[in-house]
Formats: sequence, C-alpha cells, structure tokens
Amino acid sequence: MLAPLGKILVVDDSPLNLAAFSALLEPLGAKVVCASSAAEAITLAAGLDLALILMDVRMPGVDGYEAARLLRERETSRDVPLIFVTAAEEEGLHAFRGYSAGAVDFIVKPVDPLILRRKASVFLALHRRVRDIRERAERMIEETRARDAMLAKLCHDFRTPLNAVVGWAHLIRKGELDAAQVERALGSVHRNARALTKLVIELGDVAGIAPGSGLAETLSELTSTSSNLPSDSMPPPAKDGEERDSDADPRPMLTGVHALVVEDDPDGSDLIEAVLRGFGATVTTAGTARDAWSALAQHTPDIIVSDLGLPDEDGFSLMRRIRRHALLSDLPAIALSAYTSKRDVTEALAAGFQAHLAKPVEPRLLGDTIVRISRRQMLQ
Repeated sequence: MLAPLGKILVVDDSPLNLAAFSALLEPLGAKVVCASSAAEAITLAAGLDLALILMDVRMPGVDGYEAARLLRERETSRDVPLIFVTAAEEEGLHAFRGYSAGAVDFIVKPVDPLILRRKASVFLALHRRVRDIRERAERMIEETRARDAMLAKLCHDFRTPLNAVVGWAHLIRKGELDAAQVERALGSVHRNARALTKLVIELGDVAGIAPGSGLAETLSELTSTSSNLPSDSMPPPAKDGEERDSDADPRPMLTGVHALVVEDDPDGSDLIEAVLRGFGATVTTAGTARDAWSALAQHTPDIIVSDLGLPDEDGFSLMRRIRRHALLSDLPAIALSAYTSKRDVTEALAAGFQAHLAKPVEPRLLGDTIVRISRRQMLQ
C-alpha cells in the first residue's frame, strides 16, 4: 500500500493566485496549503509533512528569497524541494539568486497548467518514495532491535544451564566425585540439557530453523543418554602421578576460606558449592539477596560469589548495599553471571565487585580468581 501523498505549500500574497494554484493542483490528489506571507509560510511549514513548496518571488516585506533562506534554516523544511514562481521577463535576472537561495526549479508566469502538474507530480512521487523507504527502514530497525533483544535473552538463558552441564562434566571427568555426587551431577546434567534443548527450539523459532534439526537433536540425545548413564560408568579417579586433566597447573588451594555463594538456580548453586568445597573452602549458600543478608548478619565470609540476576533484588543492587555497609565495604566479591555484555561487566565493577566471570565458568578459573582477589585484599 502506497503512503499518502505529501502536502504542497503555496506561498503568494495574491488571494487570486492562491486560488488558481489550488485549483490547478487539485487533480493531483495532494492537499494544498496556502500562505499569503513569508511569516505564515514559515509557521505552517513547521508542522506539515511537505512534498513541495511553491514560492512567489515578489512579495511585500520579506520576499521569496529571504523566505527561502529562513525555511532552509529550519530542520523541518530544510530539505523540502522549493520552486520559485516568477514573471517571464524576470526569469534570467532571478535565476542565479533563486538557485543560491535553495530553489530546485523555476516556473514562469503565466503558469502552464500541464507543466505545473508534471513538475509537482515528480516531487510528490519522490516524496512518497522517500517516505516509503524511511518507513521500511524504521520497521527493519525495530524488527532488528526486537530480534537482538530476543537473542540477547536467549544467550543469557543459555549460560545458566550450560554452566551446570560444563561444570559438572568437568568434575566428573576429573574423577573427584563420589557415587552420590556423580548421581547428583548426572541429574543436573539431564535437567539442564533438557532446558538447553528447549532454548535451542526457541532459538530455531527466532531464526526460522526447522525444529527437528542439528543442535536440538544432539541435545535431545544428551538428555536421554545422561538420564540412563549409571554412576559406575564414570571414569575412575586418577591415580597418583597420573595427569587428571590437560591442564596440569596446581589446583587453587582455598583451605580456610569461607565463601558465601549467592545463586538462585539450585543446580548452579550446587555446582559452585561442590567446586569450592573441592578446593578446600567452607561454603554457605543463599538463593536470594534477602538470604544473603541473613547469612552476612550471622557471619562475615572471606569472599562473596554472587549471581547478578537474582529474583528479589539483583546482584548489582545487593553489592551496592554491601559496599555502603561499614563492616562489609572491603569484602572481596566476584560476580558470576550469565549477564556478560560490556555494559553488565562495567556496571558490576562499578557496583563494587572486584571481578566478573561469565557463565559457564571453568572451576579452576573461579578458584584462581578467588585466590587472586583474596591476596590482593590482604595486601591492601
């Protein structure tokens, strides 16, 4: 559907000329707005969607050239095509000055109706075309923004279950879990793989991918496989002197460190607790900011590891409140979150976290970061 035609502004101090122009332009279907002075034209142009301005050169007071200059100074009328109307004997005299003032063309009096309509039709069609392109561009921008927002949300939602899958898989591979812990780990992998499958299907809907393809099927296999794996199928713990992982660096030692973990996702909380206890730390968990405050009131930990997307009060706000507390202002803190944009990282650091780690996080990286921040705090 074509956009409606823009309006034509006719500026002439003669009522007869205004009536004549209106009658000549009426067959084009565009609305004709008349102004009898430059001042009136400037006022009207500010609130109209104009496709064309027809301006008489000779007008009392402010002439057509000065009116054109004033219209060109205003953003709403700066780019509107302007045609000067002048007497035949004055055409050559006014041409240079008219084009300098911003005119795109001249029409000579007495006006030829056919020439007037053809010229006006060209600018009306051009205006409609430009407006169509602009509206399509705006729709595309809005659609892109909506899709980007959806993809950003899906990316965030992917990281939380992926953190559980990657984290527990790492611990299972290392052979550091007993049979009960392996059972818990497999249950977590199963639940979170199902969550990932659902997210992949949603992502396919956004991207227009068929539901039964590729990654969704792979994750579906993972959910069915992980739920049927017996715990004794896991690799045994590494023997003394045997390399447990491709990374042979010393394990982070957190013996004597008391960590408060603030995480509302149960599987994520269990994973972080298992990782930190495996490094020798004592761990207290909290599922909300309110629970975290209750834990802080009972005992001040050595470090806080907190999610940012908490249900009652987000991690940013929680950390700002902690920093305002006299006894907690220098408490080491790490943000561990699926919110990973530059803005999120900047806001987390500004709120008072000393580090930001993105989910999924490698257990050793989490442990090393705790050691680094704790040492830095001790040196201050």
